Amino acid sequence: MNPNQTSLERIDLSVSVAVKNTLTQAAELVKLPVNAFILECAYESAKDLLAERNKQTLVLSDSDWQQFQASLLENPTPNESLRQLMQTNTIS
Repeated sequence: MNPNQTSLERIDLSVSVAVKNTLTQAAELVKLPVNAFILECAYESAKDLLAERNKQTLVLSDSDWQQFQASLLENPTPNESLRQLMQTNTIS
């Protein structure tokens, strides 16, 4: 969370007594006000969910993984495109 944020928005929640009691007990354990506890947990959960959604995973077979690792260790033979790229100041 950005503590320097100047504009604040309000979120209202209605929960059952059981949910409120559970949240209150958990907040007391970490010595936070209930609202701060809910905000912290919800914010962290939302960031994790968005990060997981945006994560891209490459799955390789064992033989493909070995080939991939070997290719990382090889020194590529420079070609004309690579030479031109290395002479530029920016990559687009």
